[in-house]
Amino acid sequence: MNKRIITVIILVMSLSITGCGGVNANQTENQTTSEVTTAGSDTVATEELDNEEEKIEENTSNKVKWITPQIKENLPKEQPEIADDLFTHVNYEWLRDTELRDGRKSASAFDTMSDEVQETVQDLIVDEDIDEKYKIIQDTYYAFLDMDKRNEAGFSSVMPYVERIEAVKSIDEYLELILSDAEICRMIRVTEVGIDFDFEDGTMLVPTVNSVNLSLEDSAEYKELTDRGRLYKDAASVYWKKLLKKAGYSDKQADTYINSYFELETQMAEHIYDLETSYREDYVQMISNAYTKEELKKLAGDFPIEKLLISENVNSCDRFIVPEPEYIKALASIVSEDNLDMLKAYSVIDILCYASDCTDEEANEISIEYENTISGVTGMKPIEEQAYDFVNDKYNELVGDMYARSTFTEEEKQAIEENVYDMIDIFRERMKVNDWLSEETRNTAIEKLNSMDVNIGYPEEMLNDFSGIKYDNNKDFFQNMLAIKSEADKAWEFAAGKKFNKKAGGAIMSVATVNACYVPSQNSINFPAAILRKPFYDKDATLAYNMGGIGIVIGHEMSHAFDTNGSQYDKDGNLVNWWTDEDREAFRQRTKAVGERYAMYEILDGESPNADLVITETVADLAGTSVVLDLLAGKEKEGIQVNYEDFFIADATCCRRLLTKNVVQERLKTDYHAPDFLRVNVNVSQFDKFYETFDIKEGDRMYTKPEDRLSVW
Repeated sequence: MNKRIITVIILVMSLSITGCGGVNANQTENQTTSEVTTAGSDTVATEELDNEEEKIEENTSNKVKWITPQIKENLPKEQPEIADDLFTHVNYEWLRDTELRDGRKSASAFDTMSDEVQETVQDLIVDEDIDEKYKIIQDTYYAFLDMDKRNEAGFSSVMPYVERIEAVKSIDEYLELILSDAEICRMIRVTEVGIDFDFEDGTMLVPTVNSVNLSLEDSAEYKELTDRGRLYKDAASVYWKKLLKKAGYSDKQADTYINSYFELETQMAEHIYDLETSYREDYVQMISNAYTKEELKKLAGDFPIEKLLISENVNSCDRFIVPEPEYIKALASIVSEDNLDMLKAYSVIDILCYASDCTDEEANEISIEYENTISGVTGMKPIEEQAYDFVNDKYNELVGDMYARSTFTEEEKQAIEENVYDMIDIFRERMKVNDWLSEETRNTAIEKLNSMDVNIGYPEEMLNDFSGIKYDNNKDFFQNMLAIKSEADKAWEFAAGKKFNKKAGGAIMSVATVNACYVPSQNSINFPAAILRKPFYDKDATLAYNMGGIGIVIGHEMSHAFDTNGSQYDKDGNLVNWWTDEDREAFRQRTKAVGERYAMYEILDGESPNADLVITETVADLAGTSVVLDLLAGKEKEGIQVNYEDFFIADATCCRRLLTKNVVQERLKTDYHAPDFLRVNVNVSQFDKFYETFDIKEGDRMYTKPEDRLSVW
């Protein structure tokens, strides 16, 4: 089971994209998102790269070619002028001189800050006088590093689970094993139980019963395989075959199991929404389906769903969210006697993948090789970085608590709070003079703004502090991680059907995460301590510079309350339509224009942002920048000097990022954010102050005609 708050994965609006393994397991860079890859052609004509002037050109598909400078080989030979490319001008030397480190798929301001957080936390982890409540982090960290002991154990603790699957003779035996065994049901997934905010009452947590994550990530790939799908399929096949052979299977057996896995996933994919569907404006409504327990049992038909609910400790609940009812309805036909051999193959591979990063060195490296292939990464992170990623992933609330309480001060919190509430005031004034909303909708929007929760630094409490959980030195690493996960999951399971403890905000986003987010179902903006550092916030920098960093972050997250997704929730975080039909249509036309503006750019041959995918984040960029510029204009009226060059330079600096080609292409398919260089260049080109500051004129590449400049809020 993959315990998660679905809202955080699907609907939390964040600033940037960030095991025991799992078929698609990612290290901590995830989450964030999840953390999150290539670009179109393998080569770009040398002539196009000789100078910046040739990098933007009209082509026959009515796209404007603007080759991304975020891939090393695409960087122009000469530094462009600001009037032609603000992002590349500001970051030119950094992009030229930065190299991706071993095992890294990106380098960015976020990565640099994350490294600083890591260094701080690692020093705390290895402290001999570590606080007892953080001891589980320290014990796990050292156990991860102890490869001699892990190599000695190998797969010895994993194989009994594999053997139990292989011994199954009937579908009834199989179901009993995967639905009733507390350990196996955490490694094998034919459906996933999680926890989400109730869409009709954002104060409540409810269990969800969902489909599975597919190894090719997009259900459309099982109908027609694309180049991206082929990359995933080939990488997974190599990954699984190495693990199967390590577990004692022959080449022939391994090939059969791999084919069976994909064949079973093909059946599953028929009932799972594809990525394109998830871009739809009404996707939130599509996945917000409530069922009583009896209704859920009826939906599942002959599939014994109640056994799963019992093993997941949510059987006492009588309200469940089912994002994809057709999948649950199809479970009985998928998990059937006819598919038993495929199900066994599927389950064996799931167990081996789940265990891959918490057994021996060989299995760990096989897992990393798979991730590297997907991301186009070379080399491996040092083992100490891997250990940090591991504990940060497993104990993210606890790691965040340890980090924040040692680094973040009350004075810093107050300074950020002042900026946040100043911007809320400005956003409120902008709403009051809005000329395209009806009075009814405008007043409701202001009520939502007035009700917004602001969370800065770190929460007062943790949903799961891992108290009472100890590392058992008499067990191997895999056994410990399985037991600890079981106990950790219970914190979520027992929260189901209860009110969400808002004081435990770290459960939404770890305090040690360099990011920020808006949570629609909580109507809250959240700024973890880790992002409240240079270059986003520097107490010694100018006001304008900080506003180009953390100021835009604040305005961006606040604006998510009124983007295409956030605007579907009311002031209490409930999924309620508070718009008139006329206002919603006017809003739709304005936001559509924003998405289409970004989609007009071809950043590699045949590759452009998806207009529907990037709408939410680009609208937030646009609105957030509007609010910050209003704040700075107000400061000027108070007699405070504002250097707008600092503002725009800070914006570009904070957005700098170098990527592998694979990651660029992946982001175009899955990332709600536009490519970073467009997030800077296209966004600032909509504001008169940018033109005034840098004397941008018609004919300059950064120039947009006044009548074509975009505005939503």
